[in-house]
Amino acid sequence: MKERYAKDLIVEANTLKTLVQQQILPSAYEYRKELALSANALDALSIDATAEKKLLTLMSSIVKELQENTETLVSSVDSVEQQDHLEQARGACQQILPSMDKVRTLADRLEEVVADKFWGLPKNTELLFY
Repeated sequence: MKERYAKDLIVEANTLKTLVQQQILPSAYEYRKELALSANALDALSIDATAEKKLLTLMSSIVKELQENTETLVSSVDSVEQQDHLEQARGACQQILPSMDKVRTLADRLEEVVADKFWGLPKNTELLFY
């Protein structure tokens, strides 16, 4: 049962890593780029771009934190996979699970700020209310 638990968490962690690297971060990059272009265009026209810049700053900090925590998740998975089966369960619980929680929390925060047309995945509100 311990081996199964560890293997399941490793599969889930790798799936989360893939979602973040191939879906979530590219969506955030694209929206961030659009915001930056919009803020620059507004500045060039001497129009207040404070809202765009504030959102851009918020997104950039979340993206940076998500990238760092995703790297930590990958390191945790690599570390746990090198352990024997008995230690894998303990490592999965103590290393992988907390890393996954952090990554998920940050991805959820990005979901709240990235515009729908840039977000390639169904949003939580869509899953709950449709």
